[in-house]
Amino acid sequence: MIVTVCLIALMGVETAYTVWATRLERTNGQILRAHGLVITDNKGTARVVIGAPLPDPINLGKVRKRDGPASGLLIYDAAGNERGGYATDDRGDNALLTLDGKEFQSVLLLAEPDGSTTFKIWDRQHSSVMMGAYDDGSFLNLKREGSAVFAQPPGNAQVSDPRPLFRY
Repeated sequence: MIVTVCLIALMGVETAYTVWATRLERTNGQILRAHGLVITDNKGTARVVIGAPLPDPINLGKVRKRDGPASGLLIYDAAGNERGGYATDDRGDNALLTLDGKEFQSVLLLAEPDGSTTFKIWDRQHSSVMMGAYDDGSFLNLKREGSAVFAQPPGNAQVSDPRPLFRY
């Protein structure tokens, strides 16, 4: 009787493996297809999120509205605050890499579809270093508390542009 039960269990395992292996062949090696994946720590706090689209950001425990739909990968600290990500935005089709403080974004590396690139770091007092390369040339701007202290080339459009970095 025990041998019969073991043989039936073994046949079940073999059948499950065959179904699984056949599925792998039919899907050309794709093991998982999903709109999102959340990796949690041992306390259940989300630490890595891969999504299409990504969820709205969490800062200091509060959910904020994302500027627009984006897909990619986000990282979170032990308290569950979004601290950065690597994503594409759906409205401008930009690719971006961000690093965030607990309350605000502080580093951005942006690649636009036309190949223009921007790198910006800033603080909560609106001091910043911004450099980039656009079709009309490269630039470097330094601001202290929102006021330009250095711009090269002088008078470049990005130093005085009040719009957000993303160009839609």
